[in-house]
Amino acid sequence: PRQCTTSCLAGGECVPEVCQYADARVGGRQASLTQWFSDSSISFMLPPGLGASQNVNITTGRRKQVQALEGFFTYDAPVESRVFPANAPTRGTLALTVHGKNFGTQATTARNLAVGETTCFSVNWISDSHITCQGLQRGTGSYKEVRVNIQGAITEGSQNGGRMNPDGGLTRAFSYDRPKITGINPSNGPTVGYVTGMTILGSNFGMG
Repeated sequence: PRQCTTSCLAGGECVPEVCQYADARVGGRQASLTQWFSDSSISFMLPPGLGASQNVNITTGRRKQVQALEGFFTYDAPVESRVFPANAPTRGTLALTVHGKNFGTQATTARNLAVGETTCFSVNWISDSHITCQGLQRGTGSYKEVRVNIQGAITEGSQNGGRMNPDGGLTRAFSYDRPKITGINPSNGPTVGYVTGMTILGSNFGMG
């Protein structure tokens, strides 16, 4: 915006109006409430965004000179607080909701989510504090790490529902249900020799 000031002396004589132009952009996004204070200071309201090493472009002066500060600003990394559900059966496909903050401000944000070594087929942005994982293939095992990657920024997991990983992500956050035995067939056999063809019945044995 264009800001103009007029200075007047004690005797009533005024200096002609001086106008300054001030504008700011962060990562290509327009800042708001940009205000020029002096030759060495302007302020502005940071636009919503995410990502590391964002360029800051400042346009000032009556001639609208542009100053580019490359990689000058970094938005806070995504923070993951908990995963729901924290456990699930071992077969079929799975839907997860990840709670946290700094997940971005729009559905078009580039992102992915992995549970252990398995990546979600589809990650849906709900809000800055919620994303969902759709179509995660089932598996086996306990205490899986859940890691969110949003435009190259990996989550800094909080300690609610899991343990922070210094390299990003939330450890011990998700487990597949433990195997459960419901029966054995046949349920009896001879006391001497071997029993062949025994079948163990149950659930959560994993997928072949």
